[in-house]
Amino acid sequence: MIAAAKLPPTLESARLDALNRYDILDTPAEAEFDDFTWLASQLCGTPIALISLLDAGRQWFKSRVGLEATETPRALAFCDHAILGTEIMEVSNAQKDDRFYDNPLVTGAPDIRFYAGMPLTTTDGFSLGTLCVIDRVPRSLSLEQRGALERLGRQVMALLELRRSLVAQRRIQRRLALEHAVSRILLESTSISLGAGRLLHAAGESLGFKVGAIWKVEDKGNALLCLEYWNDEQFCAPEFGKATRELTFARGVGVPGRVWESGRSCWITDVAEDSNFPRARFAASAGLHTCVATPIFCRQKCAGVIEFFDTNIARPDEELDKVMQAIGQQFGQFLERKEGEEEIKRTQSALQKSNCELERRNQEIKTFYHTLSHELKTPLTSAREFVSIVMDGLAGPLAPDQLEYLSLAKESCDQLRVYINDLLDVTRMETGKLTVQLKQVSPGR
Repeated sequence: MIAAAKLPPTLESARLDALNRYDILDTPAEAEFDDFTWLASQLCGTPIALISLLDAGRQWFKSRVGLEATETPRALAFCDHAILGTEIMEVSNAQKDDRFYDNPLVTGAPDIRFYAGMPLTTTDGFSLGTLCVIDRVPRSLSLEQRGALERLGRQVMALLELRRSLVAQRRIQRRLALEHAVSRILLESTSISLGAGRLLHAAGESLGFKVGAIWKVEDKGNALLCLEYWNDEQFCAPEFGKATRELTFARGVGVPGRVWESGRSCWITDVAEDSNFPRARFAASAGLHTCVATPIFCRQKCAGVIEFFDTNIARPDEELDKVMQAIGQQFGQFLERKEGEEEIKRTQSALQKSNCELERRNQEIKTFYHTLSHELKTPLTSAREFVSIVMDGLAGPLAPDQLEYLSLAKESCDQLRVYINDLLDVTRMETGKLTVQLKQVSPGR
């Protein structure tokens, strides 16, 4: 068996990317495609007709008539040869063709003898697969049958384009609905942990993932810790979940560490084959393959990572990557808001504590003023009365100089009493007990 000539690696990679953009591999049967395989079988008079799409290692049948298999290895595919051209490839007798005479599909079931395949080519020149007809006896197509197969092939490609547009619209609608749901969830969440858990549940279910986790940079900034973990209710991965909750990651280590270090999204087609994935053993045990992760930015720094896992092996999806980035941005804004709220609470608590301390000290000062005023006023009043008695001569006659000294002492007592009354007025003012009386005064007096 002669293998098909291979496209250059860059072109093959671009072709596979183009195929994945149609988001059609491994989808259920659809009547619109089944109508074309039935028509091809009827018009070409063959027992078998297929819409075959070529992935990296297999040909998968979107629609089939007369064949039970849903896929075959790409190495055996006649269609692998057909996609190298743009016109129908016809093999009249596979047993006499050097490329296929010893092909297991020729020497065994389904016993292919005749094959004709029309490439399904995109507008940018990539052949995704073929619309092909197969017979178990040697034969050739008539000109009319070739023309019909060509036209049907073009219509299948047009249907693929239409389906792609519809899928793209549905994905945009799903993305907008998810972003709205995430916004509502985060707005209603009272804590970072609660918001993280609800986000993982909503996004994981909407995007069809099996497992998800949110990682947050610890306070010291030396490692990533698992903030929340989620898995689909129908999917059981206890060992993987335990490892995710317990492990920490430094910069550059594992998926979270790589995203943290680079600040960019990461897509791993199969974590089982990734050399920098410490949870590989647990992922393999759970049947997890594809991982999609995106950074969480808070205050212009990468403050965490969101990651999701699936059991399928999927190539990078630009639209899904955009959805993940949008979710990461939303959670980053939520994180910044919640951290701001916590900072405000801490500030308010500190202010409240400071205010209580000021109130306590003010009360102490008030008590001190009040006590001081009363303690001074009582002996001062007694001293002034004593001076008055002496000045009135009740204690005996006074010399002029003695009378002058006593007069000074009396004036000092009166002045000190004014000061004490002022202190008492201050305490009355602070307690709201001071009465203010308004009087008219003349300016300049």
